[in-house]
Amino acid sequence: GPSQAAIDALDGKKIIFIGNSYTYWGNCVIPAESVMDSQSDRTNDKGLFYQLCKENGIRVCGYYSLIHNTREHDKHPEWQLLQQSGQSSRQSNGSRYGLCGPNNPEYRDFVFKQIDEMLDYFEPDAMFFDMPFWPHLCYCPHCQARYKEFSGHAIPASTQLGTPEHDEMLCYKIKFMGEFIQSISNHVKKKRPDVSVEHNTAHAVTGVTDFG
Repeated sequence: GPSQAAIDALDGKKIIFIGNSYTYWGNCVIPAESVMDSQSDRTNDKGLFYQLCKENGIRVCGYYSLIHNTREHDKHPEWQLLQQSGQSSRQSNGSRYGLCGPNNPEYRDFVFKQIDEMLDYFEPDAMFFDMPFWPHLCYCPHCQARYKEFSGHAIPASTQLGTPEHDEMLCYKIKFMGEFIQSISNHVKKKRPDVSVEHNTAHAVTGVTDFG
């Protein structure tokens, strides 16, 4: 049966996140066919903590990190968000975060598959998708092609705040990240119309516009 600690963790709560269902590090706490390793022995409990929440009237929210996925960044170089140098920020400065590119169709398919796994494994009341923004402009082949299609020219090496080039770059970021976010919401709603979907776009109200 459940431990006293697990029972105590429910006390007084109205909603609980299924702890880092898929985290920025790339690990998860549910069995996953899309090759994730478990974070703990709790993986094979068939959702004990989830069932405790449901039995006690507590709503459950699943969590997924959209861009920050260190494990898949390291495993799939072709999915990486690349700087102008051709390296990822993790490669160039040792960042603990591995960033994956939303314009890469293979990475998108991978994300959709993982979302399906979460929704098939348990029945969340909501899904929270974290950090859908551009930590930096990406120069991968997919982004270069999309930028040229969008603007008619190559991605600029740099832009100056307040110039038409900078405004164009921001419009590009907003457009394609917005399309990615919308595709995630559509995918969830198609499979589970009853599930509430939230994206953490807090940067949009911080005044930091370069994240798109």
